[in-house]
Amino acid sequence: MIRFIGRGIGDTNLYLFGGMLAVAVSLLRLFMFSLPKEVEEIGRVKMTAKNHFLFSVSAASLTLGTLDPFVLLIAGAMSLLPDIDSSKSVYGKMLFPLSRLIERHFPHRTFTHSFFFTAILAIGLIPLAFESKEFYFAALIGFFCGWFLDVFTKAGVSAFYPMSMARLVIPANPALRLTTGSKNEWFFSVIFLALIVISFQLHSSGGVMQIFSSLLAQPTGVSEMFRTHGQTNRIYALVEGQTATGNISGKFPVVDLLSNDVFIIRNSENILLTVGDAQCLQCHVRANSVKGVLGENIFIRIEEIKLDDKPIGKLVSLLENESGEVLIYGELNLREAEDLRIETSQLQFNPLQISTNLETKTVRFQSASLEDLRKLTKYNGDGRLVVKIITNL
Repeated sequence: MIRFIGRGIGDTNLYLFGGMLAVAVSLLRLFMFSLPKEVEEIGRVKMTAKNHFLFSVSAASLTLGTLDPFVLLIAGAMSLLPDIDSSKSVYGKMLFPLSRLIERHFPHRTFTHSFFFTAILAIGLIPLAFESKEFYFAALIGFFCGWFLDVFTKAGVSAFYPMSMARLVIPANPALRLTTGSKNEWFFSVIFLALIVISFQLHSSGGVMQIFSSLLAQPTGVSEMFRTHGQTNRIYALVEGQTATGNISGKFPVVDLLSNDVFIIRNSENILLTVGDAQCLQCHVRANSVKGVLGENIFIRIEEIKLDDKPIGKLVSLLENESGEVLIYGELNLREAEDLRIETSQLQFNPLQISTNLETKTVRFQSASLEDLRKLTKYNGDGRLVVKIITNL
C-alpha cells in the first residue's frame, strides 16, 4: 500500500521505503507460516504479530522522528519479545528453553506484559544507549508497544504485575475489543500503515514543528529548517516581500543564519540579502510570506586555516581547486594595506567588514565567497579562517 501511495504521488523515497517495509513484513510472515500449523495458538500469533510489528514501527518512527530502517527494524523485532512467556510464540520457538522456563513460572500476559518488566528492560539496555540512543529508545518503544497493544484485546494484560494480577483492558465495552482475524483488527492494520506514511511525510517535510512554522510563513520556520537539515540538504526560501528598491519574490538559497528570525539568502545576481519579518527594519528583505524548502543532498567539509603573515593569493589558489561552494568565516590582520578599499552597501549584506588599527587593517569574514577573498589576493594575512566547502551529492 505504501509503495502504491509513493508511486501515485511521485515520491521515489516513499516508494523505496514501502518496498523495504514490504520485504521486512514478508520475511516476518514467512517465518510465522513456517511454524507448526497444528498448534491452535499459532493462527492467532500470525495476525497479532503483524499488527504488533506495524504498530511499533509507526510509533517509533513518529516518536523518534526517524526513517532509519535499522532503528525501525529494532522496534519491530522488539514488539514480539513480550510473548516470550509463551513457548508457542515466535520468540518462544526461537528461545524455547528460556520461554518454557518463563511459561512455567508466570501466566501468559503477566510478567513480560507489565510496566515492571519494561522498567527492568530499560535498565538492562542502558549499555545500548552508549552505542546509539536511537537504538535504545527504539527497543523500548517497540517492546512497550508490543505488549500494550494487547490491552485492546478481549483478554487484556496484567500491566501492573506483580503488584496486581488485575487485567488492564481497553475499552470497557467487551463488544468493542479486538479479536484475532476480525474486521476491526484489519482496520487497525490499515491505520498503522497510514501512520507510517504520515510519519514519512512529516519527516520529509522537516517534522511537525517545521510544518507548523511553514504554515505560519514566518522566517523562524526557515531558520529552524536550516538548523535541522542544513548539514545534509540545501535549504531554499520561497520569499515574498519588500526591499528598499521594490518588491521581491522568488526561490533563493539560504546561505546562513544571523539569528532565530533573520537569515541570509543569495539572489540571482550573487548578492547576499538578510531576510526577516515585515517588522524587521534592519533587514534588506521584509518578508510578508516566507517558506522553507528542502533541496538537494549535500556534503559539508569544514577546514580551519591559519595564516602567519602568509600571502592570501596562495590560499586563493588552493581554494580554487575545490569543486564545491566555498564559504569563509573568521578574521585576518593585513599589514601594509593602506590602499585597501572594499565597497560596501546598505542595500545588501556585506560579507567583508574592515576596521583600521594603528599599523594594520582587520578584515572580518562572514559567509564570504571565494570571489570576496580574491579582493585581498595581493596582501599578506595573519589570523585564522574557517572554510566551509559544500558539494552536492
